[in-house]
Amino acid sequence: MVLPPETGRVAAVDALRGLVIILMTWDHASYAYNAGRYVTDSVGWYTPGSAIPAAQFMARFVTHLCAPTFIFLAGLVMAISILRKQAAGIAERRIDTDLLLRGIFILALDPLWMSFGFGGRAVFQVLYAIGGGFCCMVLLRRMSNRWLWAVGLLLMFGSEALAGLALWAHDGKSAGPIGAFFATGGRLGSFGYVLYPLLPWLAYMILGFACGRLMSRGRIENPKRGFLLTGLILLGIFVFVRGSNGYGNMLLHRDSLHLLQWLHVSKYPPASVLVC
Repeated sequence: MVLPPETGRVAAVDALRGLVIILMTWDHASYAYNAGRYVTDSVGWYTPGSAIPAAQFMARFVTHLCAPTFIFLAGLVMAISILRKQAAGIAERRIDTDLLLRGIFILALDPLWMSFGFGGRAVFQVLYAIGGGFCCMVLLRRMSNRWLWAVGLLLMFGSEALAGLALWAHDGKSAGPIGAFFATGGRLGSFGYVLYPLLPWLAYMILGFACGRLMSRGRIENPKRGFLLTGLILLGIFVFVRGSNGYGNMLLHRDSLHLLQWLHVSKYPPASVLVC
């Protein structure tokens, strides 16, 4: 696939971003106005055996693709933008500086701006994950695609093991501030809380960046077929992992074979089945 030089835009990416924004609006409006909103996206928020209201659950579940898709697309578009800047002769130091400053600005929006909507406590959510990802990509973008795929998939499928390691390294009950920021999320005492730990979400940006490179260089001959095949493979992985009811969903295990239990996946922190 060669990107259209006349507009510099990829219609499919813009359309997917638009869909995600609509679903994000739906989710945030539900947070503000829906008194029956059902949120049990973590093992810490769900009591095993509890009934799950189907309508409220599905209204929330359909928005789960927002964060993974948005962060994946951020990496994809970043790769396209960087390759174009390099082709235009822009210095690598300038590209790094732009990435770093943009990342710091986006990251700071969560604790300095979004916190006003959460009772004044510092909050680190998706903007923290995106901004932190931008900063990390200053170094990671220099890796070959082979290494990017390896690191991205390792972070994605190893996120539960990473969370367990962070808990073990602290006191076994909580991951502590460092672990919360990087692996598990969680409360930061009276200061605030982390909902989007950096490393599990960084996986999506890394994989998006690697995919963006392939698209820009015309390495994906039939994108529709390629993405369809990838989606089917991921759905197969989801069925296998969720069916095993063990590793892969951040301890938010199924109570039964009911469809809602199969779809009841962990978002805080993200489980490996979330992307599938």
